[in-house]
Amino acid sequence: MAFKFSPLKSADLASVTAEVALGAAAERAANDGNSIVSKRARGRAAFETDRHGPLYYGRVSGTQSVSLIIPCYNEQDSLPHLFAKLDAAAADLECHGIETEAIIVDDGSVDQSCALLREAIRTRPYLKTIHLARNFGQTAAMAAGLDAARFDVLVPLDADLQNDPSDVLMLLSKLDEGYDVVSGWRRRRNDLLLTRKLPSWAANAIISKISGIRLHDYGCTLKAYRRFVMQGLHLYGEMHRFIPIYAAQRGARVTEIEVHHSPRRYGKTKYGLGRVPNVILDLALAQMLRKFATRPMHLFGKFGLASIGLSLLFFTVMVWFKFWGGKDFVETPLPHLTVMSFLVGCLSILMGLLAEMIMRTYYEASRTATYVVRETCTNKETTNFGGPQSTNRASEPTNPTVQANVQRPATSKEPCANHDGRTNGRQSDD
Repeated sequence: MAFKFSPLKSADLASVTAEVALGAAAERAANDGNSIVSKRARGRAAFETDRHGPLYYGRVSGTQSVSLIIPCYNEQDSLPHLFAKLDAAAADLECHGIETEAIIVDDGSVDQSCALLREAIRTRPYLKTIHLARNFGQTAAMAAGLDAARFDVLVPLDADLQNDPSDVLMLLSKLDEGYDVVSGWRRRRNDLLLTRKLPSWAANAIISKISGIRLHDYGCTLKAYRRFVMQGLHLYGEMHRFIPIYAAQRGARVTEIEVHHSPRRYGKTKYGLGRVPNVILDLALAQMLRKFATRPMHLFGKFGLASIGLSLLFFTVMVWFKFWGGKDFVETPLPHLTVMSFLVGCLSILMGLLAEMIMRTYYEASRTATYVVRETCTNKETTNFGGPQSTNRASEPTNPTVQANVQRPATSKEPCANHDGRTNGRQSDD
């Protein structure tokens, strides 16, 4: 796949290109004397960056294609520099034999971002743009990009230049060590201490403690996901930061790696302390879905039984006061507490029954399985279903039988389940 890049006209873009070129030259100098690596080979010699960057680049040997998903909202000043960085990153990935596409989702920008995107796609065959009708938010924009992505690995990143597209190769290298999700960690974060760093540190500690998924930086957009992890995962609200939790729920292997983080040069951040309540509520929802998505009766039923038990305790104390404590029913609030606790318990159990019926209706009507198969093994062969060892190219037609095995159990009448090619939730464009 050949790339044709238009020349950069502004002085700023020239400086960006010069920096990228210097970095590439330093890499070639560092690798002089090592074994010769073919331009198309999917591997390169390991090397260390300076002490301000990630420590290791491994060999990229398994990943064959990657889709970069970039939500964008009012980033007209950042976009020209982003195009230059994407050009360099796409060329680097292509040199390692990794087919690349970049999908920039314009989330209803009201500045010149739309015009810049339309101009950029004319000379960049790897670039695709999606323009939403209005501002739907970062999660919705990311979901639109994920729906349009075609390749094996999905890598979202920000359009404000704080994420470095050159880190994508490092994430893919870590992914090929056997992981399904690689989360970026902005260890040396270039943001304000009081309004950005401290709330982020506290939130990450709370999320890691409650979810059990130990990551230092849930808020970093730069992450790498294998496609099967995102299959059937729908994003609502501001749930994009909790994708690693949902992925771990589906059996994905999750890890993290340090990435570069640059100070914001243009525009202003769209986030502040006002998002803290949203994060808390989204975390509570994520935990409830992670633990009780397929058994809601256990959540509501336990609460209901506890409430009914409490009402019996209030009733017992009320009777004791009546006959032995020298107090009439009307002299204490216990009758009201007894009735209220009993009613709350009954309503909670009824809510659990309703939630159970809704859950079963959803899974049975959509034919969605409550499990994900990584691979099946027999004495003749091992079939992989999208895990780290998968060798299915994104450019090849999708095998409906393989997709079906991930979604539905086999029956005695079918050698492989669900030959009609239904998938779990989100449909692939392959």
